[in-house]
Amino acid sequence: VELAGDVRSVSLKTKNRLLTEIEKTFKKEAEILGGEINFGKLPYCEGYVFDQESDLVRQAVEALGKIGKKVKFIQSNGGADANLFNARGIAMLNFGYGARNIHTVAEEISVENLSLLARLVLELII
Repeated sequence: VELAGDVRSVSLKTKNRLLTEIEKTFKKEAEILGGEINFGKLPYCEGYVFDQESDLVRQAVEALGKIGKKVKFIQSNGGADANLFNARGIAMLNFGYGARNIHTVAEEISVENLSLLARLVLELII
């Protein structure tokens, strides 16, 4: 049996603790059933946190304000391109974009939200 999954956290310490707990649990259960496991860990979607007073965040807040959006800071344990860029030292924020039915064949974004994203991009680059 092959099982794959991922553990995500903005805290590397928490992520490593959870991985250790999962590995111990799998080993214990495999031994009970007379089996063994091969538990591999690959780096994937490293978490990141930005100071809300950083230049990057302030610029984003200003751009969002210009398109009439109020900012709400939240923690997300999702995986995005921003995770990969930040892990390589390239500061990048991730914006919610109003998608529905995420990760399904019915995933969609409204024309209104797509238009807001286009306006946001213009504000960020101008």
